[in-house]
Amino acid sequence: MVATGATTAHVQAWERASRPKAAKLAVNVALRERVADDLACRFSPEQIAGRLRRQFPDQREMWVSTETIYPSLYVQSRGALRRASNENTNGLL
Repeated sequence: MVATGATTAHVQAWERASRPKAAKLAVNVALRERVADDLACRFSPEQIAGRLRRQFPDQREMWVSTETIYPSLYVQSRGALRRASNENTNGLL
């Protein structure tokens, strides 16, 4: 009886943990624009996360972790590398 309950609980926990979840920066336009502006001003992800918490203490939807910001930096840098590569190879890549 206990094994069945534990197995059921494990399956339920696995399904809840693996549910698809939209990225916070993809869903919240105001947050995405704010983060993009701060990145353009060359603030670090740590600075941006801290500033957002201070500027919006009662609006958790405007908070973001550094772990959320770093992937956007990676995507931006890949796009910049791809553009530079295309310029240097006349679009052959």
